Amino acid sequence: MSNFESFDIDETAADSGEAPDKQNRFTSSGPIRALASAWSNANVWRVATLATIIAVALLFSLTRGPIDIYNASDPFKNGYVEPRDFEGIINKLEASVVTVFCDVSEDQGSQGTAFAVNLEGYTDMGKTALMTNHHVIEDCIEQGRLTIQNYDGKVFDVVIENYDPENDLALLSADIEMSYLDLTDYPPSPGFWVMSYGSADGVEGSIAIGNVLNITTDNEILITAALSQGNSGGPLIDNEGNVFGVSTAVSTTELSQYNIVGSLDRFCAVILECDGKDFWDWS
Repeated sequence: MSNFESFDIDETAADSGEAPDKQNRFTSSGPIRALASAWSNANVWRVATLATIIAVALLFSLTRGPIDIYNASDPFKNGYVEPRDFEGIINKLEASVVTVFCDVSEDQGSQGTAFAVNLEGYTDMGKTALMTNHHVIEDCIEQGRLTIQNYDGKVFDVVIENYDPENDLALLSADIEMSYLDLTDYPPSPGFWVMSYGSADGVEGSIAIGNVLNITTDNEILITAALSQGNSGGPLIDNEGNVFGVSTAVSTTELSQYNIVGSLDRFCAVILECDGKDFWDWS
């Protein structure tokens, strides 16, 4: 007796292939057959391709919106955005900002920052005008030696042209050619992007980035950008590399989280001849 006979299996059915026929009928029906049919259908491929194209286009449109908004936020028109040409601004500052040294004696002196501005008629012809703080040069008004050092390390003598102790400003001049910084033609506003630049703690080319907190009635710009000893007299820059004001004071209390910059409106008290009492038109 064969093995098939011992289990009551019909040898004739096994030899004739009835079991394989049942398997073929199973695999040729249901979801597997539908999937196989769809896979070989050209129309399905066309629909799938079209759906993919639509999905990619939709994804691109969703991401393109924020990109367009970012690109449309021109720093020239929007003071809240970061600069588009940060490297260009730094190069401009390196050529226009100097370190100021007031040496009263071998063991007594002070150090700060100054920056070149285009002030024709306020200095002798051919001399570069430089803005700084009064407290930086105060000890050298009647004694000592006042010099500046540019980013390349070259030292030049400077002359005090004018000063305003009340607004902590001083106008210097030097017989050198320098690139100058432009003054902003619009006032700052809370939230504006700003950058301080100068010789913080004697380290030239120091940079700190922050925002405007507010502007006081005393023409002070309160900022979050860090200031240190040595920044005094340096420029506060907007996102186009133009000057908002002169770095003046560091907050010294634990509860205060801001620093102080004298705005351009202070220039009109003594240093500059303005159309009115303010440099900017606040109307």
